[in-house]
Amino acid sequence: MIAKRRSPHFVLVGPSGKQAGRKDQHKIALQIEALQRQQTGLGGGICDLLIPRLPREIKTINRLTGRGYSTKKVVCRKNYREGLRGKLIDSCLIPELAARFVHELGSRRLDNRSVAREFSDWVCKNLNDPYPNEVKRIIGAVDDELLNMGKPAWWKNQVNQRVIK
Repeated sequence: MIAKRRSPHFVLVGPSGKQAGRKDQHKIALQIEALQRQQTGLGGGICDLLIPRLPREIKTINRLTGRGYSTKKVVCRKNYREGLRGKLIDSCLIPELAARFVHELGSRRLDNRSVAREFSDWVCKNLNDPYPNEVKRIIGAVDDELLNMGKPAWWKNQVNQRVIK
């Protein structure tokens, strides 16, 4: 697998310092950055194309900057997560964990709709256990970074994506 280059990009940051949850936050962050560069004399070229022209866009930018919103340059973690997903798919980790889950489940039956949820909860319970266990050993053999994925939603998504593909 060829490592992709991670390039930094601008995001809109709220007054609390967290990334804004707007759908158009990337566009607004670029517009705010272009305005700031123009005001400091570093604008021109492509920056001039990013400056908002419509009164509605200008009003939105002024309202957000007045509330304390700013921009921040961050590196996307998407490639990092894709690498973990790739390792998860390439290895036989999910089938191996599923076999272990079924073995521990015994004769107890689950509804088909709740299997992914129960499985992901079981994996996370074992990952969050402070003591070493078989599940941690199996996951750690694939990649140590997977041991930090202790949220049930992440594991449920991986199971669902694997079933769909």
